[in-house]
Amino acid sequence: MRALRLAAGGAALLTFCLIVLGAWVRATGSGLSCPDWPTCYGHWLPLPGEIPPSVGYSYAQVMLEWLHRLIAGVILGPLILLIALVAAQIVSGLLVSRERFVEDEVPSPRPRVPA
Repeated sequence: MRALRLAAGGAALLTFCLIVLGAWVRATGSGLSCPDWPTCYGHWLPLPGEIPPSVGYSYAQVMLEWLHRLIAGVILGPLILLIALVAAQIVSGLLVSRERFVEDEVPSPRPRVPA
């Protein structure tokens, strides 16, 4: 349970950082500097010599957008899915144990006493 709380807190902090990074991407006009995903200009890691000079974006803009997509798609997305799966398992386990607890509390019928 503690690990789930730490992972959820880390995901929340990373989400905030991703929002700030997204604002930086927007402010620098880097939003479309990496036209395809998961590659960027056909390369998994865009290097300065691999980006065509005619694209109209600097290498810093391309890397800023690439980093934003990397964090969102490779780190944060799977982390949130993992947190959801673990939380669902915990909740289903709690529901099952609650059902067992409720079944144990049901009073058994009184035995009939002959009159």
